[in-house]
Amino acid sequence: MQANWIGKSEGVRFAFEVIAEGETAVPSPTEGTDSGKPLLWVYTTRADTIMGVTFVAVAAEHPLATRAAQANPALAAFIEECKLGGVAEADMATMEKKGMDTGLKVNHPLTGEAVPVWVGNYVLMSYGDGAVMAVPAHDERDFGFALKYDLPIKQVIQI
Repeated sequence: MQANWIGKSEGVRFAFEVIAEGETAVPSPTEGTDSGKPLLWVYTTRADTIMGVTFVAVAAEHPLATRAAQANPALAAFIEECKLGGVAEADMATMEKKGMDTGLKVNHPLTGEAVPVWVGNYVLMSYGDGAVMAVPAHDERDFGFALKYDLPIKQVIQI
């Protein structure tokens, strides 16, 4: 019975417009806006928390990370370090969460607020779009990451 649902998830995709260092963005065939600016697509199973996004994290293999690393040797070294780590979900759950700011920013799709883009070793390129909207107040991994790197935490759901 479980074999039919393990590994599957239902969610939505949001598009975040890249606003900083336009030349470092690598649009995919599904990206682009009327303004001509590239989009960073993220997948989430928790659309209800979008107002709590304080950063976006991309996988080390994400084209946006790769392109940003071309002008940033420290970021390039971090990406190579991430690629040496395990990519199984079991490995990801137990390993230390590490990240590095790409220097890029995206517009929050609803508020227009500038949101930083980070490379996170806990983001899988094989899951969704290889990018996640980080909502530290409502996700344990994002929370630990935000505490470690002193990123803002916005609570949007009261229980």
